[in-house]
Amino acid sequence: IAIGNVVGSSIFNILLILGVSSTVRALPVTPGMNVDISVMLVATCLLFIVMFLGKRGRAHKAEVSRYVGAVFVLLYASYIGWLIYNG
Repeated sequence: IAIGNVVGSSIFNILLILGVSSTVRALPVTPGMNVDISVMLVATCLLFIVMFLGKRGRAHKAEVSRYVGAVFVLLYASYIGWLIYNG
């Protein structure tokens, strides 16, 4: 449920909130945003791969192990560190 909420919230924010905001006032797009968008797409693809090919728990629902969760947190911390370092 938590993963569905995170993915659903991200999609909602990107498509609806950003779309409505850009119709009210034009939003500038800088070349630096390409890196952010690329990282988001790669992270989303990795999450879907983990969810579809990962371990199955009770009632055949996909599970994310603690190890995989730790890897995602480490990747996120690395990305934030990279942003701070280059910021």
